[in-house]
Amino acid sequence: MVSSNHTNSALLESELARLMAKWDRKHADYLIKIYQGHEDDHGFIDQVISIYLHHSSLEHATTWILKHFIDKGNKLSESKQNLILSKMGELDYWESQLHVLQIIPRMSLTLENAEKIKPIVHGMMHSEKKFVKAAAFEAFLEIVKLFPELKADFSLFCERAIEFESASIRSKVRKVIQQMTSL
Repeated sequence: MVSSNHTNSALLESELARLMAKWDRKHADYLIKIYQGHEDDHGFIDQVISIYLHHSSLEHATTWILKHFIDKGNKLSESKQNLILSKMGELDYWESQLHVLQIIPRMSLTLENAEKIKPIVHGMMHSEKKFVKAAAFEAFLEIVKLFPELKADFSLFCERAIEFESASIRSKVRKVIQQMTSL
């Protein structure tokens, strides 16, 4: 016999996936309505994470909702953070990469998570997408905070970015350098 909680959560996940699949990938108002319509539902964020993990075609919508959830001042448990970060190297869309990179500074990274995502975030600092590249510098700073032995190399990498990158990336990197000097 299936419990009603399991049935309700399966229905919620199915309904959320159906709604997310209708998003045009442009108008955030649509996702805000989904969020507002379900934010009080028990297990909402768990279902969003489950969709994120199992439906790569919906990763852009799910990462947007997760970022919105965190932007609203909510926190994710360590286990939920682990799930989100576990898929980081498999993200297909640059927007999804951006969203996850943007929430990393608001996570409580563990040494284990930082070690796992270090090469992924480092690789994203070479992205052709300026927003991803800029966010990757900020996310990598969070890794450096846990692994101080990376600070010297990261500082040099930042200095080269100041010299050769576009103005938007240089601006973000300058902020990273300021934060790094206060470590």
